[in-house]
Amino acid sequence: MKKQIIIVFNLLLYGFNLVFGQYDTLKVASVGDIMFHEGQYQTAQIGNTGKYNFEPSFRHVKPIFKKYDLVIGNLETTLSPIPPFSGYPQFASPDTIAYFLKEANFNFIVTANNHCLDRGPKGLIYTKRALERNSLATTGTFYNQEDRDKNYPFIWQKDNFTIAILNCTYGTNGMPITPPVQTNLIDTIQILKDLEKAKLSNPDAIILAIHWGDEYQLFPNAFQRKIANFAFRNGVDIILGSHPHVLQPLEKQEVLYQGKKKTGYVIYSLGNFISNMRGETPRWRYTEGGVIFTFEILKHKESGTISFQKFRYIPVWVWQENQGLPGANFQLLPCAKYEFDSKNLRLTDYDKRHIKQFLSDTRKHLDNRELDFVEQRLND
Repeated sequence: MKKQIIIVFNLLLYGFNLVFGQYDTLKVASVGDIMFHEGQYQTAQIGNTGKYNFEPSFRHVKPIFKKYDLVIGNLETTLSPIPPFSGYPQFASPDTIAYFLKEANFNFIVTANNHCLDRGPKGLIYTKRALERNSLATTGTFYNQEDRDKNYPFIWQKDNFTIAILNCTYGTNGMPITPPVQTNLIDTIQILKDLEKAKLSNPDAIILAIHWGDEYQLFPNAFQRKIANFAFRNGVDIILGSHPHVLQPLEKQEVLYQGKKKTGYVIYSLGNFISNMRGETPRWRYTEGGVIFTFEILKHKESGTISFQKFRYIPVWVWQENQGLPGANFQLLPCAKYEFDSKNLRLTDYDKRHIKQFLSDTRKHLDNRELDFVEQRLND
């Protein structure tokens, strides 16, 4: 009862302060693995024109992203200007994807993951250039050491906020990191150096996007927990995890940082955002979607004190419209919107069953009332 009273009081205080303008607010949204398997780019092809249209993939989530200041995604493919394209195990996708990510209101893409070198150094370089041509900020992979020295950690700024963003991966599937290109690996000595450099910019928050964990496992392993604790003890505020292709929960850790108590938040895996990973078996059942993970950073206008509020998730499920027919395409559906009302979409019985199952699984797995981490209502 006492805990409930405290929560209600804090919510009232939070609302009071916002209403009377004592805080500046930065709204952040992030997603997990942005993947394009063979079926996705094949069905996106426009006739024999050599052009591709990925607008349907993002049309239902674009309005959601528009509400956020910083929208982060993990691009788990390389981009190429011309065929041949390929899906798993070595991804290469049409470079027009960068344009459609920007159109969908993404503004920050992290690229350090196990597929960033699937097309070697040239693929890494072209991917980075394609993102930058479309005004997407990016970090995690670099043209050369000079590029890394100059632009990493990435210091993202908007209005009264300065955010440091770091990104690294457990590996590159055995593909060599051949100089001059650079890819950030999970190296605690290097991460410590990068964090010290980030602090020189006096950031309001430090975000670490990290590619780690065991594929298809619903809970983090000991290594993930160890690295998360290390990161928090050295100044990281928020950790955004990717790679397992399924959702792993949010956790709060209390640590000592510079002699004071500090709270860090880690979502161990954001799951797949968009992909063609699906099926009936338990292993694949959890791969058909992921979440849009959202939170707010509050900065007191007078003291500059920072706090993190309103951790929420929005389940999204990948729907293949007209499955198996010409003109099929893959669309990300906010699950709650179509859980009971799908009259505007031609959902099959398979679709209806799977979207409800994914939503039920996600709620059971992620809901954490103690952390006030619950599903976000779409009209918020």
